[in-house]
Amino acid sequence: MSAEVPILIAANQGEIGGGEVMLLSLAEVLRELGVRPIVVAPGQPGDVIAAAERRGFDVIPLGSGRLSYGLRLRRLSRQHGALLWCNGLYPAFVTAGMKHRVVHLHQLPLGVRRLMTAVARLRADKTLVPSRFIARHVPGSEVLPNWVSLAGAPQGTEAREAQAFSVHVGFLGRPSLLKGVDTLLEAFSALERQEPGRYRLTIAGKTAFVEAGEADDIEKAIQGGGPSVSRLEWVVPTEFLANIDVLVVPSVVQESFGLVAAEAMAARVPVVVSDAGALPEVVGRGHPWIFPSGDAEALAGTIRDVARSLPADEVVRAAYERWRAEYSREEALVNVRNLMDRLVGPAARV
Repeated sequence: MSAEVPILIAANQGEIGGGEVMLLSLAEVLRELGVRPIVVAPGQPGDVIAAAERRGFDVIPLGSGRLSYGLRLRRLSRQHGALLWCNGLYPAFVTAGMKHRVVHLHQLPLGVRRLMTAVARLRADKTLVPSRFIARHVPGSEVLPNWVSLAGAPQGTEAREAQAFSVHVGFLGRPSLLKGVDTLLEAFSALERQEPGRYRLTIAGKTAFVEAGEADDIEKAIQGGGPSVSRLEWVVPTEFLANIDVLVVPSVVQESFGLVAAEAMAARVPVVVSDAGALPEVVGRGHPWIFPSGDAEALAGTIRDVARSLPADEVVRAAYERWRAEYSREEALVNVRNLMDRLVGPAARV
């Protein structure tokens, strides 16, 4: 698509969550493919707009708050005439029935979301989802896997020998009940009872989008975990992953993808996932460290299995190769290029 006819990429919200991280990654890939993306998002809160501007993208801030954003987005779509890439259910829903749209869903449509999704897809050119798990719930959709650009060097033998007295377990994400933090804390407590001093746990991530009461309860539970449990808020993923021995993704919610698991695979860090949603799909068939979601005893046993197998070179190597083949930026360029060629034709790109 030429610079004269850009693509509007509409954010689901003004704050930055997992879907908005992928919006910015998508904009970067489109730009590399010769497309001019324009990021559209609420002016207030303006986190997405600010992040897009820092990366050099054209932006259109619309309104202050959700309702104002939705009304102005529909008006803009009618006036602009560009392909509208709806990055989330809300922008797709408020533009329902309009042509020349891509509906890109990042969450499993349950309850009222199922009805909203059916409405949002009316007259859309294409519906995209991040995993086969979600595609099974959205008939007629197409899988565009999420991707991560993160890649780190394998942890050296010397570093592992220097820390042989303990196994550093990490959690990276939104500390909430849906993300299974309570299950992880219970599992860690069991590990501490069985092998005192053998393990330490760091929980990293901001409590954005977590209700205040739940966030308070989780913070108290973390503080009650003892000296072997530490807490970080915002972290640089590469730095965090470079300083742990194993990442745990203990979600109980039906995950639509599992971006942090893919980040660990890219960084060559052993990763344990629950069987919730698309997480087993992300790590792939044959991955040895998958446990039943919500089962703290099983999680404790799985962490012990990882600890006994460190540095787990064979499993880590297989996970890295899966990331490179399925979820890397290079693979995203191929996938998005093929998609754009079908949407607008190869001659329309610069």
